[in-house]
Amino acid sequence: ASQIRSYEQAVQLEAAMEGISSEPVAAIGAKVDTEITVVSSVYSPSFGVYFITGVTLDKRAVFFSYRDRLANGHQCRIRGTVKAHRESSTQLNRVRIV
Repeated sequence: ASQIRSYEQAVQLEAAMEGISSEPVAAIGAKVDTEITVVSSVYSPSFGVYFITGVTLDKRAVFFSYRDRLANGHQCRIRGTVKAHRESSTQLNRVRIV
């Protein structure tokens, strides 16, 4: 049952990320203030945080860690610092929900 749920979640994530730009949101070290829609929220027991993947209004992918779970489809405004540019999204750190 767990494998089926994992597969379904992966299919939903892939569908939600289709057509999303992997172009960076900003330069490394820059402050970002943007609205996102949460696409995925996965808990990591190793780090004790949720890894959130979201899409900005201009269709760019971002991800960051956050102490609380954010529901898929939840829209919120975030502030953070660009930590790195990964293969398919921009990694943020020091993220706050405003």
